[in-house]
Amino acid sequence: MGYQASLIMTFEYPIKKNILTVLQENNLRPLKQLGQNFLIDKSMAQKIAGSLLIEPKENVLEIGPGLGAMTSIFLNHPIQLTTIEIDRGIVSYLNQKKEQSSFAAFWDLIHNDILLYDWELLFSGETFKILSNVPYSITGCLLIKILNHRDKIKSAVLLLQEEIIKKMIAPVNSKDYNRISVYFGLLGDVSQVSKVPKECFFPQPKVHSGVVHVTFNRSISLIDESFFFTLVQSSFRQRRKTIANNLRGLVYQGQTWTDSSLKKAFEHVGLSPTDRPQNISPTQYLSLAKTLKP
Repeated sequence: MGYQASLIMTFEYPIKKNILTVLQENNLRPLKQLGQNFLIDKSMAQKIAGSLLIEPKENVLEIGPGLGAMTSIFLNHPIQLTTIEIDRGIVSYLNQKKEQSSFAAFWDLIHNDILLYDWELLFSGETFKILSNVPYSITGCLLIKILNHRDKIKSAVLLLQEEIIKKMIAPVNSKDYNRISVYFGLLGDVSQVSKVPKECFFPQPKVHSGVVHVTFNRSISLIDESFFFTLVQSSFRQRRKTIANNLRGLVYQGQTWTDSSLKKAFEHVGLSPTDRPQNISPTQYLSLAKTLKP
């Protein structure tokens, strides 16, 4: 059961009625190039944060805290909280809140790009949980980074575009099935927590959003993760093409696979060169990667 405490709010985050005032007073504005849509619904923030089921003394990484909608909830729990934010203005705003309050949590606020930051520096190598209102502009790259560090991640709660969620949980042979479906179908267990109405954000996004809870399957051995990701990405280069056409001329670390070597590998794992990428299951992609591995 998640840790429960009598919450004493350490700072109030902007909600629908005063969001514009807070932004103006702190010379802030949502940056389109960063894909910023601030969560401003208090009950939704509590629902999302609560779905992470944090325990005392746990390590929690929040990616893109924004104006602190979920940060302010976590700060009431005796945890190790690290927030990483790229927007200098927001970091300055959160630092003011940090200096003006005291918290049950130990709060480390870092100004950095989460895609460039060395995740090996997080929590001295200990395991941690992740929560993020994922900026639309970095969704694909961040999901791959999370997968690459899944051995250190207990679980993740992610607020994403509904379109991405459909791909994460899409079954083989469906129209939404793509490389993200393969990655999470093989390496993760994804469950939907909630839909999030557009009215919960400022500014309101043009797309629908939702929340997923993700845990990871550590029993799967990829042998060479970089090659596996390269193979799957190349396979989905063009959905209408066959697997053989998409992988023709595949190059990895200086090695090139010929049509003949690809055909032998397909036969070995029970595939046909005429199969299309959306008709191949995650486990078949794993078998193909192990057969073709340099």
